[in-house]
Amino acid sequence: MTRDQRRLAAIVSTDVVGYSRLMGRDESGTLAGLKAHRQALIDPKIAEYGGRIVKSTGDGLLLEFPSVVDAVRCAVDIQRGMAERNAGVPAEDRIELRIGINIGDIIIDDDDIFGDGVNVAARLQTLAEPGGICVSRMVRDQVLDKLSFAFDDLGPKTVKNIARPIEVFRVLLDATPSDSAGRPDVKGALRRFRRWWPAAVASTLVVVGVGLWAVMPQLWKAARPAAPPAMSIAILPFTAPGGSAAEQKLADGLSRDLTAALGQWGFATVAAFPTPAMPSSRAAGVPNLCGALASYLPHFGGRAPARSTVRSASLTLPVNLSPCAFSRNSGPGLFCRVG
Repeated sequence: MTRDQRRLAAIVSTDVVGYSRLMGRDESGTLAGLKAHRQALIDPKIAEYGGRIVKSTGDGLLLEFPSVVDAVRCAVDIQRGMAERNAGVPAEDRIELRIGINIGDIIIDDDDIFGDGVNVAARLQTLAEPGGICVSRMVRDQVLDKLSFAFDDLGPKTVKNIARPIEVFRVLLDATPSDSAGRPDVKGALRRFRRWWPAAVASTLVVVGVGLWAVMPQLWKAARPAAPPAMSIAILPFTAPGGSAAEQKLADGLSRDLTAALGQWGFATVAAFPTPAMPSSRAAGVPNLCGALASYLPHFGGRAPARSTVRSASLTLPVNLSPCAFSRNSGPGLFCRVG
């Protein structure tokens, strides 16, 4: 089996902008103008820089150069010469070129060339603006320090029938490297930001997540509500055994003051009676009150109600407290003894 003949070369692809439109307007004039440009400018420049015309497609050319530096020089001279020749021509009648340049390993078949490098050059040509030149990163890197032209980084481009994105650079025909050296590379910075911001955001989220994972248990622990007091006390209204209005008024005032004072200390939960769920201590006997309290204790979490009587002897107020036991696991309690 015969091996393919290969060599590394600079490939140049050119195309006439709007060729079909120009031919539709004036076929004879367009053909005559294109021939004149080739004879006076394009073909002589190709020969001057050692290039070879591989093929012509009517409105386009495929060129091969042994030197990428000479290929870029030739393309720049052609575009500058075309601009001068079109200076006095109406915009709709101008013949303008797009040029793409690539370096690649090509396959030689008689006088024709093939390969991925040829296809990339053709795609670069389609990305160029009218009168402009686009080159691959490899071309730009090879000529950057050898020529006086500046380049504008257009970033990676995805093109038809090419598996990988192409790093594209536009040749600035009217600028030199010194002109662009002092300018910040804003476009490049934006492209790098767009390329790396997803990774930066993901890293930030990971850091925040780890931080929350470490801190949240402490926050949950700190946010736990304080446990209620271990003791609960039920205060029933005191009863005056004498039954006089003055003594009963004194007993009611003492009940309110005691309830308020115990509630301010904070060592126990204090429940005041009577409530809608409890009968008045004056209307019920001690056994009934004990039973009602036992059934009501779960409503306020209490354990021990207090029972007491108040007797008035001039200004002396003896208060008697006695225990009362319940069967709801509440333990012993205190209840006011009537009479």
